Amino acid sequence: MEIDICPRWLLRVFRVPETLATHAGIFLSSLLILLAAPIATHVPHLCLAQTLFNLPCPGCGITHSLIDTLHLDIHSAWKANPAGIVFCLYLVIQACGRLVVIILGRGGGLMSRLSSVGEKPVFAAIFGVWLVRLLNG
Repeated sequence: MEIDICPRWLLRVFRVPETLATHAGIFLSSLLILLAAPIATHVPHLCLAQTLFNLPCPGCGITHSLIDTLHLDIHSAWKANPAGIVFCLYLVIQACGRLVVIILGRGGGLMSRLSSVGEKPVFAAIFGVWLVRLLNG
């Protein structure tokens, strides 16, 4: 679940070495998500899971939960979507870890392995929220 939406041409403009491009892209992408979350709450809500399939959505509330977690309002974050807390922690760890790799120029393999381990609780939390929402109707 390494989110990397940073265009490679942008990294080349800033002369990021190719060996660090993946880490820089993930760092910038994680930072962008964390910074853009407050803006995303102003976008009209359209849930395809609910609209097309009439199913509860595992992701609904994650943006609000992410923002509340960043404000350390864990109670509100939990009420919005418990998986958002886990996702927020994952993004913060990704951003910090990738920044360390970029600064030190080493440790990328370890960070990639930690990222792979860290994505499992995020998926488990999202799936768990979905199951609870399905069972509670």
